[in-house]
Amino acid sequence: MKPKRFFSLFALAPLALLAGCGGTISLSFSPNWYAKTTSENITGTEEHLVYDVSFKSSGGDYAVEYDAGTYETTLTDDPSFSMNGKTYAVYHLHTELSLTGRYFYKTEAEEAFEDSMISDVWFLSAGTSLQPLRSEKYIHSTVPAVEPSLEKLTRTFEYTYNVTYAEDRSSAEYTLDIAAPEENKGKTQDTIELETDGTFLDNEEIAFALRGIDYASSSPITFNTIDPQTNRCIGVGTASTPTTQQEAISLLINGEKVEDTITTAHVELRYSTTNPGPTRLFVYAAKTSDNDNRFRNVLLRFENPMIQSLGTFTYTLKEATFNDK
Repeated sequence: MKPKRFFSLFALAPLALLAGCGGTISLSFSPNWYAKTTSENITGTEEHLVYDVSFKSSGGDYAVEYDAGTYETTLTDDPSFSMNGKTYAVYHLHTELSLTGRYFYKTEAEEAFEDSMISDVWFLSAGTSLQPLRSEKYIHSTVPAVEPSLEKLTRTFEYTYNVTYAEDRSSAEYTLDIAAPEENKGKTQDTIELETDGTFLDNEEIAFALRGIDYASSSPITFNTIDPQTNRCIGVGTASTPTTQQEAISLLINGEKVEDTITTAHVELRYSTTNPGPTRLFVYAAKTSDNDNRFRNVLLRFENPMIQSLGTFTYTLKEATFNDK
């Protein structure tokens, strides 16, 4: 069994499969991650978010439990990102996830593990549709054994997956470097043909990019991305129009405790296939105003179902550090 099946264990995407790459509209993004959203100046961007990660197990003879974990994201600018002999002013989004837990089999066997994920993605401005230039991901992932038994409950995968995009978005080159398991060890490189029409987003920027959407718009949210499970270009879309509602929040913002009731946008995503699987819920703070966007359309909470229906992760924002932009 190839490890690429497990690329989405921690990933925020792919989010919803459509009928292959293409057929999407060009999305309009606003820099809603700033306090003033009417203009965009990447220089000096700095944001740090910290999430609590909890897990609800589905139970059963073969089950997994996770301790409370931490997921962190850091957004900065890179004024001199170099690629293909050119220099770009870009956003740099860095994320880290750390988890510990235990697998169980019929209450008779237990196996502890530590997992981690680190990702980086560099992309252009909202005015350039957040076009990605490069992404890098490292994963150490513990997954169920092919046939779980008292003697062997899990398998461990460790690998890096890097993607570099052509400037015209016509193609992407990826490198998959597998360190474990031993039978899959090695490096694979290939080129993926992409659709140049519509909006294209890298997997690692999708959850961030949705902060730039007008949730009140009746237009569907659709775009293209690379499915790292199949290494091909796919279409992505929301299952329905995002809804807004009032919701109480309690978190630290720039070191100060904030408790308030705010408008939030709920975005539900699912696979648009014969077997769509569970929906994935993303909850964003809605824009307060163009010139005083207090909560920066930040991602407040999201859910990520685990493979083989073993349970669901919930990520909840507990601390946000914004700059004055």
